[in-house]
Amino acid sequence: MKVNKKRLRELIVEETAALEEAERIEKDPATYIFEEVEKQLAEAEITLDLYVLNATLTHDKTQSTTDVLNSIRAIQGVTRCSTPGKSIPLGGNMLRSNIEIKVVKGRGSLQGYIDLLLQTILKVDGVTRIKLLRVTQVKR
Repeated sequence: MKVNKKRLRELIVEETAALEEAERIEKDPATYIFEEVEKQLAEAEITLDLYVLNATLTHDKTQSTTDVLNSIRAIQGVTRCSTPGKSIPLGGNMLRSNIEIKVVKGRGSLQGYIDLLLQTILKVDGVTRIKLLRVTQVKR
């Protein structure tokens, strides 16, 4: 990772301030910094934008539902993809499944992320259609 001079100065100031604070409260500097990092990680975990998307997925029988779900799980931001019931055979060579996808939204708008996710799912082998039914934010 490349760090420019300005950011290096900021990091030195932050570390110096942390060491001074540890000394002021008479705590081991390593323990103090470790506890501060733990606090910041806990705060970051709480601020994750988690959503559950319910959708209807149609795919051809040449791809198993398990393979299709595994391909969806591999998409960036997807943490879980499951089907609560069985796939329903449609006419011809098609299956329809209700699916539940749990995602972590990155930067940008939720709608933009969902649009990109749906476009990516449509590129999965065998997928012919996906219809979004509901989006729910996971509350912590």
